[in-house]
Amino acid sequence: MFLKFLSSLGNDHVTLIDFLTSQETCALLYFVRYLKLVLSDWDNFVKCHSELSVGSHDTSGQAARLDLTMATLVRTRIKLEKMTQKDYLLPFNATPLVRLIERCEEIYESV
Repeated sequence: MFLKFLSSLGNDHVTLIDFLTSQETCALLYFVRYLKLVLSDWDNFVKCHSELSVGSHDTSGQAARLDLTMATLVRTRIKLEKMTQKDYLLPFNATPLVRLIERCEEIYESV
């Protein structure tokens, strides 16, 4: 479901950060839980990308979607780090979230 949501945002990290920093949503809590789930079941995370591809055996589509998702996560992490360094008033401590994204990146890069 998160992947469809991210796709509906056009994989826009700025919009995702707007949701994460909003006091009106539970997006931050959901995102943290989602990243923890991804870390605990990476294979299923990858498989979900194939289910979103045109054909069930479309490995190039799966890889492209996974790359796009990871690029969005990386851009999100970088933006959060910049916001933290420049003392933007984030309504939360972004460090734990940044660490979760970094752990996802490490798995992605090792595969």
